[in-house]
This record gives sequence, structure tokens and C-alpha cells, in this order.
Amino acid sequence: MLLPFNKINIVQNHFDEVNPLTSTAYNASLFDLVQKNEAILHLWTTTPAVALGHRDKQLPHLDVARTWLHSNNYASYIRSAGGLAVVSDTGILNVSLIFQQPDVPLSINGAYDLAVNLIQQALPELKISTNEIVGSYCPGSYDLSINHRKIAGLAQRRYRNKIAVSLYLSVSGDQETRGTLIRQMYQQGLQQTTITAPYPDVKPQTMMNLDAVSDISVPEFSQRLITAWQPFLPHEQLQLPTDFSINNQLEILEKRQPTT
Repeated sequence: MLLPFNKINIVQNHFDEVNPLTSTAYNASLFDLVQKNEAILHLWTTTPAVALGHRDKQLPHLDVARTWLHSNNYASYIRSAGGLAVVSDTGILNVSLIFQQPDVPLSINGAYDLAVNLIQQALPELKISTNEIVGSYCPGSYDLSINHRKIAGLAQRRYRNKIAVSLYLSVSGDQETRGTLIRQMYQQGLQQTTITAPYPDVKPQTMMNLDAVSDISVPEFSQRLITAWQPFLPHEQLQLPTDFSINNQLEILEKRQPTT
């Protein structure tokens, strides 16, 4: 396997802070720590939250949608990568692979393929397809699915010659409720029962959890991801510098949030 780095540094978190931007700010702050020929694999879970995409900022009644989410005990915020809303909670594993652009530039699809390969290496017993699942929330050409039902979605961010390929993977919990939540959120944001483009007409039955086809938990799957590339390159726990701080990224993200 040809990889654009020769070492992986691992960092794992569970974020239960009051500020829902904390996990995104932490992940963005890791950009500064990536060394040439190395990568950071960041794995994390959160308390219930909806990460809204940039297109969601154009919802005509975004303030109503966010108020409705909060009334259902979901925090909400605008994320730094991805165009549409996704759900995060303790049954969903968030993954980000961060690395420097190699000397031979890696295309957008090439970077996505790295993340897909990581998932496939971690789940060799399952047949995972890569194609858009119409009816899922935040649909895209790199949706990961099993038996035509989506289990994961990917997004990508490039900044200062560094690349972060991020994904969420629904491992356990009530995925039907998550899908219904996003569908109703768009209905609230549009103030109509019919959901129209550019927002997805979410059909919860198009999505499922990994544990529907595999007896696996979030910690077990996290460990599989950590060891998936072990035959190809070394990995170790990331040692954060003593001056590591997310405050700068928090400030940037807070400025991007809607004022309503």
C-alpha cells in the first residue's frame, strides 16, 4: 500500500463540554502539530449535537431549526468541513486523518480513498460500498454503505498545504431517530413539510448502524482503526506539547456562527 506518510500519531477524546464547538476547535488545532511524512489519526465522540454544514446557514428559518434542536436536547453549531447537517453522539465515532500534502500532490478523491481504505482495513469481514445514498442526511459520492444503507459520510478540509479527511461512522444507538431528527430539523428550517433542494429529503430507512451487521462497539471499532495500518507503518499515541491550546480555533469558529 502506497501511503503519503510513514507514521501515524493517535489521539482519542470524548467531548462533553458545554461549548459544542470544542471538538471541532480541537480537531482544527491538530493541523499545527502535523509533521512532514507523518499523520494524526483523531478519534472522538461527543454528547448529542448536530453539526450543521455551510449550506445549512442558508436555511430561511435557521434560528427556528436550531431552537427546535435545542428543545430536543441537541446542541448545534456550524462545522468547518462539509456542506450539510450530521448527528454526533456517544454511538457515533468521529474520525479525522490529518497529514501534510505529499511532494506529489494528492487529489481530493485520492485523499478520500485513503480514508475509505482505512475503514475497509478495519472491517475486512464486511463488504463496504462507496457511492451516494439518496435519502441519507449529508449525502455525497463518498458515502460508505452496506447493503445500500449508509453507515458513514466523509468530508475534507485543506489548509496551508495540509489535508484533513474527516468522517462520522454510526456504530450504535438509534439511527432511525437520528435520521428523523435531521428530517424534522429541515422541515423546521424551511417551515414547510416538503423538503426541497439543496437540502436532502431524509428517509431514515436509508441509513443504519454498523452494529446491525457486526457485533462491535465504539471502543472496539476505535481499536480496529488504530491497528488497521499496523502491518504497513508504525503508530503511537500523540504527545501534545505543553502549550497546546484550542483557544485560537475556538475564536475563529465562534466568529463563523450565525448570530440568530
